[in-house]
Amino acid sequence: MNKLSNDVVKNICEYLPFDDLENFIQSSPLIYTLCHDLYQLRIFKEKMKINENLITIFEQLSDYYRWEGDKFRAGAFDKSAEALSNYNIPITDINTFKKVKIENIGKSSLDIIDEYLKTGQVKRLNELKMKYQDKINVLTFFTSFYGIGIKEATKFYDRGCRTLNDLWHKASLNESQRLGILWRKHLVLKINREEMDRIYLAINSIFIKHINMIEWMMVGSYRRQCPQSSDVDVLIKRTPLSMTMDTIVDLLKSVLVAILAKGHSKLMGIMRLSPHDVAHRIDIRIIDEPSWPYGLLYFTGSKNFNQYSRKRAIELGMTLNEYGLYQGYDETSLFAKTERDIFKHLQLDYLDPKDRI
Repeated sequence: MNKLSNDVVKNICEYLPFDDLENFIQSSPLIYTLCHDLYQLRIFKEKMKINENLITIFEQLSDYYRWEGDKFRAGAFDKSAEALSNYNIPITDINTFKKVKIENIGKSSLDIIDEYLKTGQVKRLNELKMKYQDKINVLTFFTSFYGIGIKEATKFYDRGCRTLNDLWHKASLNESQRLGILWRKHLVLKINREEMDRIYLAINSIFIKHINMIEWMMVGSYRRQCPQSSDVDVLIKRTPLSMTMDTIVDLLKSVLVAILAKGHSKLMGIMRLSPHDVAHRIDIRIIDEPSWPYGLLYFTGSKNFNQYSRKRAIELGMTLNEYGLYQGYDETSLFAKTERDIFKHLQLDYLDPKDRI
């Protein structure tokens, strides 16, 4: 077993069926040392699925009660969903959770959590789903287009929109939403690894040709070496000599086919390598140099890993976000030159991006 490479052992730890994982971890001190943090991350990921399901349940209940005209219940369940979104500890036992006494989680919400933990479902939610099934189908269709969230989809529904033709001709769509509809057949497609490599090389060749000493990275699922990605995430380090977002847009004009939103440090758009290629969503962010390692960590993900690392920070009396790591109420971040420094601050073994599941 000692002859196995670290990567092989970690891959086994990542993909081994969960029921067999504990025995594997305990099989030797070497494996325990190599995989302890990855094992804890997998446990955390499994447990946090309950929280994610509960957030979805409260969001759906809020929508249904809003449709019923019950603004009080809709608002209460909205607040419950938001409260759970900011709660980075897995909910596994109702009695333990009650002791935490989280603001905006009242008796009704606690009863729903208890019912879900015991049965895996919520009776009142099932009844509301049956009542509004036709409306759900239309809203699900509308929200499949970029830029149309549930609130706007509901507004369009209430104004009589039921079809794509209704949406295009009757709804008060903004330019980004119209672009989302025009490019819909492209944007729903996943991007395979080979195409992501081509996109990386194309952007890199543009930057190398026009800019000296730019530091940038494609992050998200691509940096985690996932076989597929949903979009393209680009981070650029801001330095005293670096360019503005307008300069970036001008440089990438050969591949940017649409701009959905643009600010000082962030751009959301649609890119396409050529008329023969599929178009994809692209997000570009310019990160201040002191925050670069933290931005790199955050935007690499995964969502589960970010929740896990924030929870670890809280355990140490710190706050972690994409801008820095803060001790107590200190407004100055702990210094980090690389991601490894952040792991050291959090007292965690370093995980390569591909291991941040």
